[in-house]
Amino acid sequence: MALVITSLSVYAQQPANSRNPFDNAGRIHNQLVEEYLRRYPSGHQGINEAATAMQAIANNNAEYRGLNESPIDARAIEAGAPDIKNNFRNVVNKVKVSASAKTEIQSLIDHMFTIADGTSGQAEFHRYVLAYEDRVLANRSFSEQDKKVILSVSSVARYSTSLWSRTLPATQAAQSRRWFHWVIIGAADAVGTLAGGGVNVGTGAAASGAAYTMTNPDGK
Repeated sequence: MALVITSLSVYAQQPANSRNPFDNAGRIHNQLVEEYLRRYPSGHQGINEAATAMQAIANNNAEYRGLNESPIDARAIEAGAPDIKNNFRNVVNKVKVSASAKTEIQSLIDHMFTIADGTSGQAEFHRYVLAYEDRVLANRSFSEQDKKVILSVSSVARYSTSLWSRTLPATQAAQSRRWFHWVIIGAADAVGTLAGGGVNVGTGAAASGAAYTMTNPDGK
């Protein structure tokens, strides 16, 4: 099954939050995922294949190169993938931030898993993340590193859910699978950004291909 993708570059601009100083994380993430979906519309690739393909795409993205990130880590994605059934708690716990920052990140991920069982739409989630980011920015107990990690994750969550909510098929088979859901893949993307213990937008983008394959009901 091929994804039906319409004007993704337009969609990628909608989730912006100028108040988030790390909003480029989500924007660059979507640029990489858009290009990946153009090249591999079926999305049916394993973790290593997705990581290799995404690294090639990332290397050609000037904004991504400006982040000076370490190479995309397929092993980190592979190690963290089974944790999807645990709301990615083990992955979040390994992130190099304060305990309070880990709690803040986990609260966002838990919220995403919770609304996957309900009827909330992406617009409502977008508003939730904006309020979440304002709260983080106002919290003086967080270090600058804490805020960078938290707000990079929330930016990826915001951008990714906007993209996937518009591109995943609304078929009965898809809708009957909790895991094949825009907000669940968005959560996987956001946590994938942290798969190596710190912020890596490329690894988060590679997690998109892996998450799509893992959750796609056509592949089951």
